[in-house]
Amino acid sequence: MEREALIVAKFGGTSVGSREAILQLRSIVEKSPKLRVIVVSATSGTTNELCALAENPHELSILERVIDRHLKLANELKLVVIDQHGHRSKLYTLFDEMRAYCFAAQVEKINFLLFRDHLLSFGEALSVALLSEYLQAAVVDARELIITDDNFGEATPLEVKSEVLREALLYSQLVITAGFIGGTRAGTTTTLGRGGSDYSAALIARALNADCLQIWTDVSGVYTCDPRSVPNAKSIPRMNQTVAAELAFWGAKVLHPATLLPIFNSNTKVWVGNTFAPEEAGTWIDSGTAVGDSAVQAITFRPSQTIVTLIRVKKHNTYGFLARVFALLTKHKISVDHVTTSEISTSFTVYEPAMLTASPILEELSELAEVKLENNFALISLVGQNIIDRPHALEETWKLLNGHSVRSLYMGASKNNISFLIAESIAHTIVKKLHAHFLELY
Repeated sequence: MEREALIVAKFGGTSVGSREAILQLRSIVEKSPKLRVIVVSATSGTTNELCALAENPHELSILERVIDRHLKLANELKLVVIDQHGHRSKLYTLFDEMRAYCFAAQVEKINFLLFRDHLLSFGEALSVALLSEYLQAAVVDARELIITDDNFGEATPLEVKSEVLREALLYSQLVITAGFIGGTRAGTTTTLGRGGSDYSAALIARALNADCLQIWTDVSGVYTCDPRSVPNAKSIPRMNQTVAAELAFWGAKVLHPATLLPIFNSNTKVWVGNTFAPEEAGTWIDSGTAVGDSAVQAITFRPSQTIVTLIRVKKHNTYGFLARVFALLTKHKISVDHVTTSEISTSFTVYEPAMLTASPILEELSELAEVKLENNFALISLVGQNIIDRPHALEETWKLLNGHSVRSLYMGASKNNISFLIAESIAHTIVKKLHAHFLELY
């Protein structure tokens, strides 16, 4: 018997944040009978507000803003929150739970990280409550679906219990679950990190062996550059999985960096499209070869880069030096973008320089070597399939950078990108120049 085709769709915050967006979402679902599983984010702005509330649970005005926004949405969708017999909907029950949880945090000593994850999970839970009633869809609790460790705030998925979803699909045409959320084996709520709804959807698509994972957002696919910086940026029709993954890592906001990892070497294709313009082509991501002749498929830049240089005063006894450096970075949970090393010095770049001053890592590094910081750089990356095998890409880039000081050049660790550091003050100008040369002539 031939397996029935299956689509998993993830809808982001802007796709569930207004009556108009939800009407569009419903239209998309109704036109696609193969779309059987929906993964949703919190409505736009909700996670930020809940983060602020977690920091200060006494600020109940923040909570009431979240509640009012979702009540307004429910009313605009003509959903019954409390019926004539006083029966309360799931949405209203969640409001009560949020108030009780914040009150408990005010009067009891709590584990902050555990408290924050549980509080943040209400954002997605509210979206699920709204949409499941509006679409008449079955609900699967994400905490019972994606099992994680207890690293609150950045939990690692250990297992996806696909049988929970498969059973729900036997009895319902449409199943909805929350992105971003997981649960430990003991039943404690966890979160997968900011932007984790894409990751949840990919994990679910892989577990179900879905034919397609659709990522619905507010832009028409993956673009050649951030259109807010480069108005001439255009949607890329098709990308290779590894190239798209690198593009996400180096700054393309439309995809979470971990999204594509679960579906590598699978039969699941990914499509990124616009909830508000579903007829537009969007971007297909698969294991095939890129479309087009340009060596460069996209250009990204990450601002606010800090270079940390460690200068070893003594040349001898350097065995294990890098191991000690990376042990400290791991201890303080600081991730780096690029690393370079020479006989007497090692440099690495940090995307969130505030992390350096928020922990004692600089003091601890200074026990190993002299520490030098350089701020206000931007990391520009040219991304394309096997770009380093096309030497003219680097040659042309270097010509275009003539007259500008490049602090560091990075290539070789991946065949799909060439990156360099340049002064943040001129980054936008350089990006536009590179984009015009590589991506506006084809």
